Amino acid sequence: MSEILSVRHLSVTYTDSTPTIPAVNNVSLSIHDREIVGIAGESGCGKSTLINAILQLLPDSIVDMEGDVLLNGQNLRTLDRESMRRLRWMKISLVPQSAMNALNPIMTIEEQMRRIMEAHWEAARPGEIVARIDETLEMVNIQRQYKKLYPFELSGGMRQRVAIALALALRPDVVVMDEPTTGLDVIVQRGILMEIKRLQKQLGFAVCLVSHDMSLLIELAQTVYVMYAGRIIESGPSRDIYRQGRHPYTRGLIACFPPLQGSQRTVEGIPGSPPDLGQLPPGCAFHPRCPQAIPRCTDQSPSLVNVRPQHAVACHLHTPDIPSDLVEASHDRA
Repeated sequence: MSEILSVRHLSVTYTDSTPTIPAVNNVSLSIHDREIVGIAGESGCGKSTLINAILQLLPDSIVDMEGDVLLNGQNLRTLDRESMRRLRWMKISLVPQSAMNALNPIMTIEEQMRRIMEAHWEAARPGEIVARIDETLEMVNIQRQYKKLYPFELSGGMRQRVAIALALALRPDVVVMDEPTTGLDVIVQRGILMEIKRLQKQLGFAVCLVSHDMSLLIELAQTVYVMYAGRIIESGPSRDIYRQGRHPYTRGLIACFPPLQGSQRTVEGIPGSPPDLGQLPPGCAFHPRCPQAIPRCTDQSPSLVNVRPQHAVACHLHTPDIPSDLVEASHDRA
């Protein structure tokens, strides 16, 4: 598969506060054609800042950004505001966080979809927009007569489907989804996630799926990137991450969600809270919460190193020079 989206050494610092806040730190990731890539992490780990930076939605007045974002080989960081506006929705689109509340409450579904298409689909022929609206709504299992309704007349699940329809209306190459099922009950969540998977196969777009729910990402995504304190701390094929996740934070995220089958067991969360991005602790940012921390974790930041083909982790327990007795002792504490 060819690479369709490449993020290279991207860093984002919010400069409108004192101290400044390094929300994304030297992040690199790749998304290939027709691939679903997951980005996992708790709230406050930099996930939303990362995707807003990818889409060039952060105002220059409050952020300092470094690195590159390549879409089909074109560096989005070099585009002016108007060029980027023309590219959004046509080539890359967004299903925002709390998307079911992001719809305009005083516009019908049809009008919202029509306005997006008119603003970005300059080559549309007369009647083509109306046909595309009906076609796209039916793709997400919303009957065309509902396009005359306002968002408040729809259920939460239907509003979420409309938000997905808006993102798919112009058939982009990449769809970024930021917590697309937040606030929905588990049955509705399941239905929408299966719709996303079906549509992705039908239309052939790539997906960047952001979530704190590791079980969801492992089920849907081929590749998972785990973020903590603005950094990628583990990445690899979803099966490897699930079966052989190396970072204590990754294993903690997986353990937060009980299996659907098997014996009953107690589920425990990760103790503590993510650090303040403006006042990160020295060394590994996770060490104050880590049950396996060793002395060097308190003053040395680990680098991202390969532990298997296509599987990398930033953890001192997996560096080549770590003494075996320290590793064994850390496992005993886990």
